[in-house]
Amino acid sequence: TVREFGLDRLEVSGEDGPMRSRHAAYFAGLAESLQPGIDGPDQVRIAAQLGAEQDNLRAAMTWAIEQADAETALRLTGSLWKFWLVRSRQTEGRDWLERSLAVPGDAPPNTRLEALFAAGMFARQQGDYGRAVLHGEEGLALARASDHSFHAARSLSLLGLVAHSQGALVRARSLFEEALGLVREALDARTETMILNNLGDAMVAEGDISGARACYEEGLAISRQRGDKWGIGIALLNLGHLALRSADVQRAGELYGE
Repeated sequence: TVREFGLDRLEVSGEDGPMRSRHAAYFAGLAESLQPGIDGPDQVRIAAQLGAEQDNLRAAMTWAIEQADAETALRLTGSLWKFWLVRSRQTEGRDWLERSLAVPGDAPPNTRLEALFAAGMFARQQGDYGRAVLHGEEGLALARASDHSFHAARSLSLLGLVAHSQGALVRARSLFEEALGLVREALDARTETMILNNLGDAMVAEGDISGARACYEEGLAISRQRGDKWGIGIALLNLGHLALRSADVQRAGELYGE
C-alpha cells in the first residue's frame, strides 16, 4: 500500500528516528490537551477522539519506551489513564503505565506523580494491593518532597482505598479525611468529589449512614455544577445504595434510574 511504501522509504532515508520522535511528541501533546476535558461535559466527544487515535497513541508509547524517553512515555500514559478508565480498559492501561514507570530517566515530578497514581488505582481495582501500596507510598513521598498538596491528597486517597479493601476501616477513614483537607487546599473540585465518595464509603462500612449521605450529596452537588457525568453517576449510585439500605425502594429506584 501507499502507507507501507512510505514507511519503507522513510526507513531508507534515515529520517525514521527523528520522524517517530516528532510523532510521539505530537501525540503526547494531544493527549495532554484532551485530558482535562474527559471529566467534563465533553467526555463522550473526547473519548471518541482518543479512541480514533489509539493506533497512533500506542505507536507513540511504544517508541518512547523503546527509546528510554521517560518523560514522553509518562506524559502519554499519565494523560491517557482516564480514557482507559471510562472505556473499562484498565488491563491495557495498567500495562502501559507500569512499562512507562520502569523506564529509566528523569521526568518532572507532576508527570511521574500522575502515572504513579493511575497505576496504583488500576492495581487496586484488580486486587493487587501490594503493588497499589507501593505506588501510593512512592507517590506520597514524592508529592511531599515536591510540595504538591493535590498529588499528596490523591496518594492518601489511594492508600485509603487499599486500607478499606483490606478491612482497615479506621485507617481508611483517617486517610480519606487527611486527603480531603489537602485537596480542598489545592482547590481541585473533581478530585474532591472522588475523595468525598471514598470517605462516604468508609463511613457506610463503619455504620455512619448520615455522615456518608452528607458526603455523597456534597459530591453530587459539585459534580452537577461541573457537568461531570461520571461523578454525577457515581454519587447517584451511592445515594441509591443508601436509600435501598433504608428500605426506601421508591427513592432508590429514582436515583438508580437517573
